Amino acid sequence: MARVIDAATLALLQAGRVARTELILFDFPAPTGQVGFFSGVGTFTWEGIAFQGAGTLFELSSVGGSSEGAAVPLTIRLNGDARAGLDASVLAQIETVQYRGRPCFVWRAYLHPDSYALISVESVFRGKIDTISHTVTEGGDAYLECQVESNAIAPVTPATQSIKGLISGRNRARPRL
Repeated sequence: MARVIDAATLALLQAGRVARTELILFDFPAPTGQVGFFSGVGTFTWEGIAFQGAGTLFELSSVGGSSEGAAVPLTIRLNGDARAGLDASVLAQIETVQYRGRPCFVWRAYLHPDSYALISVESVFRGKIDTISHTVTEGGDAYLECQVESNAIAPVTPATQSIKGLISGRNRARPRL
């Protein structure tokens, strides 16, 4: 289905004037629940979810796939910053949560450059958390890296390679995004 973009929004897109922000949502079991971050400051609310501004404290690896059609995992790095209340002890609290296999979503939000009103949101990545590693450097800086396996395409295994059309994509199920 074609998406309709109003003339004012289209003009902003064509002029390269649209602001954007990344939204990350981790869906942990209770009592932690959903934890969202966005690449800005303050709080950004979308679909009833409050995303906490992390500014430059988080980094995403590039999202994509391989030429063989296999899904590529995403790495999310959350840098500690004592000024923001994210020192090594706070980052280590993730270990109290059952995170493995839990859903993780990444969206890109486009905002009006003057008012920062939401224009649109697109899904960028959907997956499940695999591992989280913690690092503290000699200088005392702390960060954690979260490896997230993609839900985009089922992994190719020797058993599934023999299915006619899998590699060509004719019989591959469409990803649910």
